[in-house]
Amino acid sequence: MKKIKYLFEALLLSLLVLIFKLMPAEMASQIGAKLALRFGVKSGASRTAKANIDAAFPEMDNNAREQILVDMWDNLGRVVGEYAHLPVLCESYCEIENIEILEDIAEKQSPALFIGMHQANWEVAAMQLRRFPGLNVGAVYRAPNNPYADSILQALRDYKKGEPSFAKSTRGMRDMIAHLKNNGQIGLLIDQKYNEGTEALFFNRPAMTSTAYIELARKFDCPIIPVQMERIESCFFKMTVHPPLELNLNAPDEALAETHKMLEEWIRTKPAEWLWVHKRWKK
Repeated sequence: MKKIKYLFEALLLSLLVLIFKLMPAEMASQIGAKLALRFGVKSGASRTAKANIDAAFPEMDNNAREQILVDMWDNLGRVVGEYAHLPVLCESYCEIENIEILEDIAEKQSPALFIGMHQANWEVAAMQLRRFPGLNVGAVYRAPNNPYADSILQALRDYKKGEPSFAKSTRGMRDMIAHLKNNGQIGLLIDQKYNEGTEALFFNRPAMTSTAYIELARKFDCPIIPVQMERIESCFFKMTVHPPLELNLNAPDEALAETHKMLEEWIRTKPAEWLWVHKRWKK
């Protein structure tokens, strides 16, 4: 029964992707937003998002928090519609700020860790890094339970045969270590809950968080480079590559607090562009 369920879900996903592919990128983004505003706002995930927004911004009035929720669904729907157009979005709809930082890593052929979060359209950022000339960036991802849906998503991300990618697992960590030893680079999103991690404050609430990027940076003495995504309008983006963080890697809790502070600042600047539907905190 589970296989039939997975196949049915994958069929629906394939049809949705096909419909979005038949549209121009900007139209797919807009239609995705409209669908999310029609159906997402009334979902159970929306209740999770509303609770997270209320807890993060107690100083705001309810109307302001409600607007963040609505605008979050607009952004999330756009991300869904844009999945079918990731290559063209990278080529024609995304400006890279501080591109010289990427060029320096590419020239040195040295290991590096690119960190970001589920902001604006994170898939565009991942593809930009993977496609950048001279870099060999492997992305860390959590595969969905449905293996057929996973294959569709990987195809949309335009992974080539042999291109590095790392599942969140013990084997994935071993592969990441080998990749860094070979002077590769890794891109990972650090804003999600990780039950086996360390408890750290995020928006003044305890949140279980992975310290893997801190441990890897210390082990390989490689830079941690923040990559910030912003939606400028419609499906146009700005990807800002920030200078390497100056962290005390021998004090993981302190380093974690510093990176959380940075993520909070990014979110407060454009709160609707973050993925509030994620169950980031304990109940």
